[in-house]
Amino acid sequence: MGVRDGRTDTREEGRLGLERIKIRPRDVMVGCHDRHPRTPEAAIGEIAPGSSRKLYDDRASVRSASGVSSVFFRLTPRNDDTFTELFVASATHLTEGARLLAGLLAADADGRPHLVARMRDIEHQADEATHLIVHRVNSAFVTPFDRADIHALAARLDDCMDHMDRAVDLIDVYEIDHLPRRSAAQIDVIARMAELTVLVLPALRDRERVREYVVEINRLENQAEREHRRLRAHLLAGEATEVLDILKLLGVVDELEAVCNAFEKLAHAVEVISLKAS
Repeated sequence: MGVRDGRTDTREEGRLGLERIKIRPRDVMVGCHDRHPRTPEAAIGEIAPGSSRKLYDDRASVRSASGVSSVFFRLTPRNDDTFTELFVASATHLTEGARLLAGLLAADADGRPHLVARMRDIEHQADEATHLIVHRVNSAFVTPFDRADIHALAARLDDCMDHMDRAVDLIDVYEIDHLPRRSAAQIDVIARMAELTVLVLPALRDRERVREYVVEINRLENQAEREHRRLRAHLLAGEATEVLDILKLLGVVDELEAVCNAFEKLAHAVEVISLKAS
């Protein structure tokens, strides 16, 4: 021990003290580490009695080579039902919109105004469903999925509905009496896409099921795109004297193709959530 001007060299004293104690790095534990391993349940009970069991579900226990047991937590709520119900409610409007598109294809001039008005009502309901999702995610302390991903999913659902509404609005403002027969194939694809979306949203944590959904949506979109090209070619091969009617119909069939593209983007948003959550 050194002495300077009659005072003890405290740094030297501290060094000698540590040598006597012989502290080993593994003896310094933080969080849930314990030299005497306990079960994850015991550790959870000590950290947050009662409450953490109800709110969180994901936990794991590992033991290092030195015998140290650790418990890790992922702060993800166990119950996804609230957001799942909101997603499904929003997607249900898409199936209703697809049915109205099919109805417009077969409706006569007298029945068309009622279907147009009904589509507008559904579009307003879909907007309200989107606003409810956004409000819920912004007011929630913890969300089951990434906030940005939830916002993206809500926006993609809304885009699909908006394009359906635009297609119907064009039919109305252009006063189109009859759609081309080939447009039935586009509407059939839209209806199938909407149906698949409603079925997959409750299973966002099932990666394999979501993958199958994405593959099928991509296949359907490719099918719709091929039909869209042929429909445009058919319309543009018409008589030159029908050019105004052709342009009106092109606007409608292009908007129907936009619906299919929007569903493909929606499928990608669903896939992003699933990959992070599963």
